[in-house]
Amino acid sequence: MRAPLLLLLLLGSFCFAQLDFKDDENERMKYGLSQAEWQKYKESGISKSKFESLIRCGISINEYISRPWMTVGVSEDQWLSERCQGLGDEDIQAFHEKGETDVSTIVSFVLPGFYHWKSKSYGKAALFSCAFASSIALYFAVRDEEYPRSTGANNQTIVDTVSVSYPVFLLIGVTDMVASAVFAYRDGRKSVQEQKDADQEQSSLPLRLYYKPEGAVVGLIYARSF
Repeated sequence: MRAPLLLLLLLGSFCFAQLDFKDDENERMKYGLSQAEWQKYKESGISKSKFESLIRCGISINEYISRPWMTVGVSEDQWLSERCQGLGDEDIQAFHEKGETDVSTIVSFVLPGFYHWKSKSYGKAALFSCAFASSIALYFAVRDEEYPRSTGANNQTIVDTVSVSYPVFLLIGVTDMVASAVFAYRDGRKSVQEQKDADQEQSSLPLRLYYKPEGAVVGLIYARSF
């Protein structure tokens, strides 16, 4: 009795497994995924709702599990939202980098030297900050002079105190504000480009040649830079 019962249980388990496999295969075909992609999805632990959202936005499971938002420099939610709007990774990165540069430029105009203090360019930061502070201080400090205004009775000179301002100091301050903003924008864009170049260099596969002492090539290897 035990052998037929055991055989029946094994047969039932096999039939259920076949049905599950068939359902699983139908679902994979429904989403148009390869076996490898489907397996990665099942191993990733992504919820079905998020998975379907990725499919609707044209994001492959391979792309998602590589966590591209970390390279782009935004949060996962921001990346998903903007990718679903049709933006590519380069567009998203450029948009956010431009926004950060624009903010730094505006703040550096209002507070000369801000960007360079933030980026630890202390020489430029001190120059812009000190020039602005000095020009404003001198504009308000050097104002009062005494000038003879008229001659009264008995040929007595009446002297009035006249408040005299020196616009040149104010002009220096405004020029410093503009220069601070211009250099902040230029240096910000330069920093972004240098970072991009560094990222590209790290992700490249440089070709290295190895030679014997007599100069014969013994091999070529590809090595990733980190």
